[in-house]
Order: sequence, then C-alpha cells, then structure tokens
Amino acid sequence: MSVCLRLSQEESVMTVAPAVSLLFAGEPARLADTAMAAGHALRAELGAAASVHVLLRLAEDPTRAQDDGRAGEAGFEAGITITCRDALSEDLTTALAAVVGEHVRRADSAVIVGQAHQVLAEDPDTALLLLLALRRLPHLTHEQAVEHWLHKHAPLALELMPGLRGYRQLHADIGATTALCQRLDFGHDDFDGTASIGFLDLAEFAAVMSRPEIAETALEDEKRFVDHSRSRLGLYRLA
Repeated sequence: MSVCLRLSQEESVMTVAPAVSLLFAGEPARLADTAMAAGHALRAELGAAASVHVLLRLAEDPTRAQDDGRAGEAGFEAGITITCRDALSEDLTTALAAVVGEHVRRADSAVIVGQAHQVLAEDPDTALLLLLALRRLPHLTHEQAVEHWLHKHAPLALELMPGLRGYRQLHADIGATTALCQRLDFGHDDFDGTASIGFLDLAEFAAVMSRPEIAETALEDEKRFVDHSRSRLGLYRLA
C-alpha cells in the first residue's frame, strides 16, 4: 500500500510504495529489445496494479567512463522498474521470472526489492534518469546508511538542485531482494538501493551536474554513506 510522508524541510509530499528494480547486464543492442519486450509484457500483465518503466542506457552516456570497471563488474545497460499500488505478490514474482530474456547476462545483473520513496514527484517531461545503484560504506549497517540517505541527504539534494524533474530513492529489503535474486538466478543482491534523478535532456543534465555545489556539497555528503568504488552509475533513457 502506498503512503504519504512530508519532508521536514520541504513543501513537497513524499510517497512511499513497494517497488522492484531489475538492472540488466549484457550486449546493449540485444538488451534494448529484451527490456522493451519485458516492459510491454509486464504492463499487459499488471495493468493498473503497477507502473512500469523501461530504462535504456545512453550510448553517449557521459558517466560511462567513470562507471566502467567499478568493482570489476559489468555495467548495467538496461533495466526495468516496477512500482506497485499494493504489496508485492507471488504473481509479480512469477511475471518477472517469465520476462527475463535470454540476452540478459544473469550472473552480472542485479535486483533490488524494497520501498520506493518518491522524494520529488516525477515531471511528465522527464526523458532521462541518472541512476545510482549504491552500496554502503563497510563500517555502516544497511539501516544506518538508509537513515542518512533519506533524512539528511535527500533534503540536501532538494536544496542544492532546485528544479529537478523527479528524485526517488529505492531502499532495499534485504531478505526480499535475496529471495527474488535467487528466483531469477541473478548475480547481485547486495545493493542497498538505487537513487534516480530526472532530466529533460543531456543539456539539462550537464548544466545541473556541472554546478560547483554538486561536487562540493552533495558529493561530499554521499561519501559519508556511499562506497562509490563498489556502486554503479548510469544515465538512461525512459522508454
């Protein structure tokens, strides 16, 4: 069931809902077809019970140079996010297992199951998503990392980046993530969650991310809870 919370430092209402993110590794051209077909099948299967987004990594992704080779892992070239109106069901798990195609390199792919915190509502004009699949610093527990991420980093991000076209945090449920990862035979179930920020186009992305305060303040705060050496970053087109 979706619930609403209000950020203490902002006027905007934050919704919270069950969600799943599948992040696919493999050959980009083939994965695009696989992800699009999977998204179409899931929309038909789930109907109004869930919203489904397909993510396709940009060929000209400017984050690729810094992401490639992180933690010795393959990058995620496509993905699917599913946000549910009610609790995740066995029917959804079965549907996900049925749509993962042969071109997905399962050993290098990841799944995150948990609660999606829509910190800032998505703008309908959003075309690109910057997605960070994050792993916490080793000295922190999952709960400590999520606490800082939601209650300290999120208000800071809203303050530093006015005009964002959406900001969402998906916080992993460790047990549910592990169970679905095993069901799908994926290789990675150890991400603490994903952060996604919306942009209109590459020009807007470049303008926002080049602001000095992003590196000086937002990134420095990320270093308090994110292990960037083991996290993955990508810029994706919404399809």
